[in-house]
Amino acid sequence: MTKIIKLLLKPLWAIKRKISQIYIPKSYWKKRLQRFGTTSLKGVGNIVLSEEENEKKYEEAKHIFLELCDKFDIDFANTTVLEIGCGTGFYTDILKECGCLDYTGLDITSVLFPNLKRKYSNYKFLKKDITRYKPEEKKYDLIIMIDVTQHITDELKFKKAMTNIKAALADSGIFIVTSWLSEKGKKRTKYEVERTIKHFKNEFPNYNFTPKVKFRDKYIIAIYK
Repeated sequence: MTKIIKLLLKPLWAIKRKISQIYIPKSYWKKRLQRFGTTSLKGVGNIVLSEEENEKKYEEAKHIFLELCDKFDIDFANTTVLEIGCGTGFYTDILKECGCLDYTGLDITSVLFPNLKRKYSNYKFLKKDITRYKPEEKKYDLIIMIDVTQHITDELKFKKAMTNIKAALADSGIFIVTSWLSEKGKKRTKYEVERTIKHFKNEFPNYNFTPKVKFRDKYIIAIYK
Protein backbone atom coordinates (compact mmCIF):
# COMPACT_ATOMS: atom_id res chain seq x y z
CA MET A 1 0.00 0.00 0.00
CA THR A 2 2.86 2.36 0.84
CA LYS A 3 4.33 1.89 -2.65
CA ILE A 4 0.99 2.80 -4.23
CA ILE A 5 0.71 5.95 -2.10
CA LYS A 6 4.25 6.98 -3.03
CA LEU A 7 3.47 6.44 -6.70
CA LEU A 8 0.28 8.53 -6.48
CA LEU A 9 2.21 11.38 -4.84
CA LYS A 10 4.62 11.57 -7.75
CA PRO A 11 4.10 14.14 -10.54
CA LEU A 12 2.16 12.86 -13.57
CA TRP A 13 5.25 12.94 -15.79
CA ALA A 14 7.13 10.76 -13.29
CA ILE A 15 4.27 8.25 -13.15
CA LYS A 16 4.14 8.04 -16.96
CA ARG A 17 7.90 7.53 -17.09
CA LYS A 18 7.71 4.78 -14.47
CA ILE A 19 4.91 3.00 -16.36
CA SER A 20 6.81 3.27 -19.65
CA GLN A 21 9.70 1.39 -18.08
CA ILE A 22 7.52 -1.62 -17.31
CA TYR A 23 7.74 -4.39 -19.90
CA ILE A 24 4.29 -5.68 -20.82
CA PRO A 25 4.92 -8.22 -23.62
CA LYS A 26 1.49 -8.15 -25.28
CA SER A 27 1.28 -4.38 -25.61
CA TYR A 28 4.99 -3.98 -26.43
CA TRP A 29 4.91 -6.44 -29.33
CA LYS A 30 1.55 -5.26 -30.59
CA LYS A 31 2.88 -1.71 -30.91
CA ARG A 32 6.22 -2.78 -32.38
CA LEU A 33 4.80 -5.15 -35.00
CA GLN A 34 2.02 -2.71 -35.80
CA ARG A 35 4.64 -0.03 -36.41
CA PHE A 36 6.73 -2.02 -38.90
CA GLY A 37 4.16 -4.46 -40.32
CA THR A 38 4.91 -7.57 -42.38
CA THR A 39 7.04 -5.84 -45.01
CA SER A 40 9.86 -4.88 -42.63
CA LEU A 41 12.21 -7.08 -40.61
CA LYS A 42 13.00 -4.29 -38.16
CA GLY A 43 9.95 -5.22 -36.11
CA VAL A 44 11.28 -8.67 -35.31
CA GLY A 45 14.96 -7.95 -35.96
CA ASN A 46 17.38 -5.25 -34.88
CA ILE A 47 15.59 -1.92 -34.81
CA VAL A 48 18.90 -0.05 -34.97
CA LEU A 49 20.03 -1.66 -38.22
CA SER A 50 18.86 -0.58 -41.65
CA GLU A 51 16.33 -2.64 -43.60
CA GLU A 52 19.10 -3.89 -45.89
CA GLU A 53 21.29 -4.94 -42.95
CA ASN A 54 18.41 -6.80 -41.33
CA GLU A 55 17.59 -8.56 -44.60
CA LYS A 56 21.19 -9.69 -45.00
CA LYS A 57 21.36 -11.08 -41.46
CA TYR A 58 18.03 -12.86 -41.85
CA GLU A 59 19.10 -14.41 -45.14
CA GLU A 60 22.23 -15.77 -43.41
CA ALA A 61 20.04 -17.01 -40.55
CA LYS A 62 17.77 -18.81 -43.03
CA HIS A 63 20.69 -20.87 -44.35
CA ILE A 64 21.90 -21.73 -40.85
CA PHE A 65 18.39 -22.80 -39.82
CA LEU A 66 18.01 -25.01 -42.89
CA GLU A 67 21.46 -26.56 -42.37
CA LEU A 68 20.43 -27.51 -38.84
CA CYS A 69 17.19 -29.03 -40.16
CA ASP A 70 19.17 -30.98 -42.78
CA LYS A 71 21.15 -32.69 -40.03
CA PHE A 72 17.92 -34.32 -38.88
CA ASP A 73 16.81 -35.15 -42.43
CA ILE A 74 13.40 -33.62 -41.78
CA ASP A 75 10.64 -34.55 -44.21
CA PHE A 76 8.62 -31.34 -43.93
CA ALA A 77 5.69 -32.67 -45.95
CA ASN A 78 5.06 -35.21 -43.20
CA THR A 79 6.10 -33.12 -40.22
CA THR A 80 3.78 -31.33 -37.81
CA VAL A 81 5.32 -27.93 -37.04
CA LEU A 82 4.68 -25.45 -34.25
CA GLU A 83 6.34 -22.05 -34.41
CA ILE A 84 6.34 -19.94 -31.26
CA GLY A 85 6.58 -16.25 -32.10
CA CYS A 86 5.73 -16.32 -35.80
CA GLY A 87 5.93 -12.51 -36.05
CA THR A 88 6.06 -11.35 -39.66
CA GLY A 89 6.02 -14.91 -41.02
CA PHE A 90 9.69 -15.03 -42.05
CA TYR A 91 10.14 -18.65 -40.95
CA THR A 92 6.57 -19.48 -41.93
CA ASP A 93 7.59 -18.69 -45.48
CA ILE A 94 10.72 -20.85 -45.23
CA LEU A 95 8.68 -23.79 -43.94
CA LYS A 96 6.19 -23.36 -46.76
CA GLU A 97 9.07 -23.39 -49.26
CA CYS A 98 10.24 -26.64 -47.68
CA GLY A 99 6.85 -28.23 -48.31
CA CYS A 100 5.42 -28.08 -44.80
CA LEU A 101 1.69 -28.88 -44.87
CA ASP A 102 0.85 -28.95 -41.16
CA TYR A 103 1.87 -25.66 -39.54
CA THR A 104 0.63 -23.80 -36.48
CA GLY A 105 1.99 -20.36 -35.63
CA LEU A 106 1.65 -18.85 -32.18
CA ASP A 107 2.18 -15.23 -31.30
CA ILE A 108 1.45 -13.13 -28.26
CA THR A 109 -0.27 -10.57 -30.51
CA SER A 110 -2.56 -11.12 -33.48
CA VAL A 111 -1.87 -7.73 -35.06
CA LEU A 112 -0.23 -9.30 -38.16
CA PHE A 113 -2.55 -12.31 -38.40
CA PRO A 114 -4.84 -10.86 -41.11
CA ASN A 115 -1.91 -10.61 -43.55
CA LEU A 116 -0.50 -13.98 -42.52
CA LYS A 117 -3.84 -15.74 -42.92
CA ARG A 118 -4.30 -14.29 -46.40
CA LYS A 119 -0.81 -15.37 -47.43
CA TYR A 120 -0.89 -18.82 -45.79
CA SER A 121 -4.54 -19.80 -46.01
CA ASN A 122 -3.89 -23.47 -45.20
CA TYR A 123 -1.92 -22.69 -42.03
CA LYS A 124 -3.24 -22.11 -38.53
CA PHE A 125 -2.42 -19.01 -36.45
CA LEU A 126 -3.26 -18.64 -32.77
CA LYS A 127 -2.93 -15.67 -30.43
CA LYS A 128 -1.38 -17.42 -27.43
CA ASP A 129 1.23 -16.81 -24.75
CA ILE A 130 3.39 -19.95 -24.46
CA THR A 131 4.11 -19.13 -20.82
CA ARG A 132 0.40 -19.77 -20.16
CA TYR A 133 -0.73 -21.94 -23.03
CA LYS A 134 -0.11 -25.67 -23.29
CA PRO A 135 -0.83 -26.92 -26.83
CA GLU A 136 -2.97 -30.01 -26.30
CA GLU A 137 -4.60 -30.52 -29.70
CA LYS A 138 -1.72 -32.73 -30.86
CA LYS A 139 2.00 -33.45 -30.53
CA TYR A 140 4.46 -31.68 -32.79
CA ASP A 141 7.41 -33.24 -34.60
CA LEU A 142 9.18 -29.90 -34.86
CA ILE A 143 8.86 -26.87 -32.59
CA ILE A 144 10.81 -23.75 -33.41
CA MET A 145 11.27 -20.73 -31.15
CA ILE A 146 13.57 -18.19 -32.75
CA ASP A 147 14.40 -14.81 -31.18
CA VAL A 148 11.79 -15.31 -28.47
CA THR A 149 13.26 -16.78 -25.28
CA GLN A 150 15.25 -13.65 -24.43
CA HIS A 151 11.99 -11.72 -24.29
CA ILE A 152 10.61 -13.97 -21.53
CA THR A 153 12.26 -11.95 -18.79
CA ASP A 154 10.62 -13.69 -15.83
CA GLU A 155 12.32 -16.95 -14.82
CA LEU A 156 9.15 -18.66 -13.62
CA LYS A 157 7.46 -17.85 -16.92
CA PHE A 158 10.50 -19.16 -18.81
CA LYS A 159 10.27 -22.46 -16.92
CA LYS A 160 6.54 -22.65 -17.61
CA ALA A 161 7.12 -22.00 -21.32
CA MET A 162 9.70 -24.80 -21.51
CA THR A 163 7.34 -27.14 -19.64
CA ASN A 164 4.55 -26.39 -22.11
CA ILE A 165 6.89 -26.98 -25.04
CA LYS A 166 8.02 -30.34 -23.64
CA ALA A 167 4.40 -31.38 -23.26
CA ALA A 168 3.70 -30.46 -26.90
CA LEU A 169 6.80 -32.15 -28.34
CA ALA A 170 6.41 -35.60 -29.88
CA ASP A 171 8.55 -38.40 -28.42
CA SER A 172 10.93 -38.19 -31.36
CA GLY A 173 10.39 -34.47 -31.81
CA ILE A 174 12.96 -31.71 -32.27
CA PHE A 175 12.95 -28.34 -30.54
CA ILE A 176 14.98 -25.65 -32.31
CA VAL A 177 15.62 -22.57 -30.19
CA THR A 178 17.87 -19.52 -30.11
CA SER A 179 19.48 -17.74 -27.18
CA TRP A 180 22.57 -15.70 -26.37
CA LEU A 181 23.79 -18.64 -24.25
CA SER A 182 26.13 -16.37 -22.33
CA GLU A 183 28.39 -17.76 -19.63
CA LYS A 184 26.75 -15.94 -16.73
CA GLY A 185 23.35 -14.86 -17.95
CA LYS A 186 22.18 -11.34 -17.22
CA LYS A 187 19.51 -8.86 -18.13
CA ARG A 188 20.32 -6.61 -21.09
CA THR A 189 17.27 -4.35 -21.33
CA LYS A 190 13.81 -4.16 -19.81
CA TYR A 191 12.57 -6.61 -22.45
CA GLU A 192 15.63 -8.86 -22.93
CA VAL A 193 17.44 -11.29 -20.66
CA GLU A 194 20.44 -13.55 -21.30
CA ARG A 195 20.47 -17.23 -20.35
CA THR A 196 23.15 -19.89 -20.24
CA ILE A 197 22.99 -23.35 -21.78
CA LYS A 198 22.45 -24.62 -18.23
CA HIS A 199 19.06 -22.89 -18.12
CA PHE A 200 17.91 -25.05 -21.03
CA LYS A 201 19.55 -28.24 -19.80
CA ASN A 202 17.82 -27.84 -16.45
CA GLU A 203 14.46 -27.73 -18.23
CA PHE A 204 15.27 -30.56 -20.64
CA PRO A 205 16.98 -33.28 -18.58
CA ASN A 206 17.73 -36.51 -20.45
CA TYR A 207 17.59 -34.69 -23.78
CA ASN A 208 20.36 -34.32 -26.35
CA PHE A 209 21.71 -30.94 -27.42
CA THR A 210 23.43 -30.13 -30.70
CA PRO A 211 26.57 -27.95 -30.49
CA LYS A 212 25.66 -24.27 -30.48
CA VAL A 213 26.02 -22.50 -33.83
CA LYS A 214 26.40 -18.74 -34.25
CA PHE A 215 23.08 -17.30 -35.38
CA ARG A 216 22.91 -13.56 -36.00
CA ASP A 217 23.77 -12.04 -32.59
CA LYS A 218 22.85 -15.24 -30.75
CA TYR A 219 23.27 -19.03 -31.03
CA ILE A 220 20.93 -21.69 -32.35
CA ILE A 221 20.64 -25.23 -30.94
CA ALA A 222 18.39 -28.25 -31.37
CA ILE A 223 17.09 -30.19 -28.37
CA TYR A 224 15.91 -33.75 -28.95
CA LYS A 225 15.80 -37.26 -27.44
